[in-house]
Amino acid sequence: MAPEMNVVDDPPPAADEAQRDLERRALRNVRSLVDNLQNRDRIDGRRSVRLLVVALAVTAVVVGGGYALVRIVSGPPATREITTTLPGPAEGPRVTPR
Repeated sequence: MAPEMNVVDDPPPAADEAQRDLERRALRNVRSLVDNLQNRDRIDGRRSVRLLVVALAVTAVVVGGGYALVRIVSGPPATREITTTLPGPAEGPRVTPR
């Protein structure tokens, strides 16, 4: 039986170390990109919340101003007189004995 031959030669130790160095650098770059994207997402989320708050405040001011303007322009509300007749002594509440 013939001795087994390694068909693929192992790279020399210097090339192996250089490969590891490149891999580490690539991983650091990817991590840096992920951190940057997360920071952008967080900033965009804050910006969206601020925009929503401003939009709601402007809407409240516009609705309140419109209501006040309508109340001022229309003047005081018209009053109506409502007359009621109180029941006389003969027309008291009816109570049925038990």
